[in-house]
Amino acid sequence: MVRLSSMSSQLWLLCLFLVFIQTRAQIPPNKLPGDTNKILTVNNSQCIQCPQGPKGYAGDNGPQGIQGPKGQKGEKGYVTTITKYASPPKIAFTAKLTKHHPDTTTLHTVRYDTVVTNFGDGFNKYTGIFSVPMAGTYFFIFHGLTNSNKSSHMELVKNGEQITSGYGNSAQGSGKFATISNSAILEVRRGDKMWVQASGGGVYGYQKAPHASFSGYLIYANEDIS
Repeated sequence: MVRLSSMSSQLWLLCLFLVFIQTRAQIPPNKLPGDTNKILTVNNSQCIQCPQGPKGYAGDNGPQGIQGPKGQKGEKGYVTTITKYASPPKIAFTAKLTKHHPDTTTLHTVRYDTVVTNFGDGFNKYTGIFSVPMAGTYFFIFHGLTNSNKSSHMELVKNGEQITSGYGNSAQGSGKFATISNSAILEVRRGDKMWVQASGGGVYGYQKAPHASFSGYLIYANEDIS
């Protein structure tokens, strides 16, 4: 009887062991028994609610990629060197005519004989010519007055080329005068020559009250002009 009871106990333990083995086989290898929220890292898959490990070392740089397509051509830029200067260079002049410019049948340079302003020393009162000391964009203007009862033609000239001109006719009545004036904004190179020339009945000049003048000044410099 005792032996039968001992055999029954052994069979009962064997059954419990087999049940345990079967239950263990049904649990997924990446989950802990009794806690379905905790998923272990298996084969480098994501781990939820697991402690974060230390940051790894940065890997080597990958190979350079293939060059992309060429972009569209941009808009043309503006060339200027004004940013090279802390302040714009001071270049400006004004000269006036205190003596009569004579009657001539052909064009002759008007010699504005009295200098009012000559920053940069570009204007020569003996020749009436302004020599550009620095390349850039300039403003030029001239004024004239015909001699009494005369008609005259005047031109603003750059290196012998007419830029602008003016005409005055005072020959219609006794003691009459006519004014002449014109102006221009020009891009010029260093060393270019600017002057005013006239033909016809001359240009009136008077020391106490000059009516004829020639002026110019630098708007902005551009040393890259070739």
